[in-house]
Amino acid sequence: MRIVMLSDLETQGGAAIAASGLAEAMCRAGHRVTRIVHAADRKEHSWSTIQLTPATSPFLPYRAAMRLLPGRYREVLSDRAVQRALSGLLT
Repeated sequence: MRIVMLSDLETQGGAAIAASGLAEAMCRAGHRVTRIVHAADRKEHSWSTIQLTPATSPFLPYRAAMRLLPGRYREVLSDRAVQRALSGLLT
């Protein structure tokens, strides 16, 4: 079976730790697990990981906006980028 799990963090925090345990158990049972996350931990795991937003975006205006805008605007811009990336993966 192919399983996809979606979360904000890959292995940090209670929910992510629980999801990691589930993913590990499903992999041991022979399933293929892909975790789609906002922030990957960049470690080796038994599952595949897709990070929705790279730590450094190659798109210069996006990077500049993320540095110059006040916090609440950065959140909105980041949320939209994540939504677009997720939409691209699911279509």
